Amino acid sequence: MVDVGCGDNHSVITTIKETVYGWGSNNEGQLGIMGGQMIVKEPTEISVIEFNVAGKIDAIAKVKACGYYTAIRTRSRRILITDKKTKSFTPILTKCNRMFEELYTSPSYLLLKDNEGSLFLYGLEWKALDHVKHLIRIRGK
Repeated sequence: MVDVGCGDNHSVITTIKETVYGWGSNNEGQLGIMGGQMIVKEPTEISVIEFNVAGKIDAIAKVKACGYYTAIRTRSRRILITDKKTKSFTPILTKCNRMFEELYTSPSYLLLKDNEGSLFLYGLEWKALDHVKHLIRIRGK
């Protein structure tokens, strides 16, 4: 395992081979598994295919979970979250042109840190998927 995320009723991991596995409840689409499967009793591979700007499949670097969602950061620093309606992963913040290094989760928000040390708050219930509110800039040495 490389990274682990635990939500209210689901868990996700990413492996050294950059594969994502999940188990638990998928009632709200939090595992990103499409179809009618509501409870996943054993670790199941989750298909997360995202393409980078070069058109190649982007590898998964980090996975986090909280409440009823899962968030992923790819190697090219893009963020994806589970979408209740489609029960799949959706890219967010595609227009903000930032390279996110870290992501932290709470039941209603993602806190994202970019490569310049700035922190951004993303509200999961906000209507616009590309709405970012700048909170604080952390200065390096």
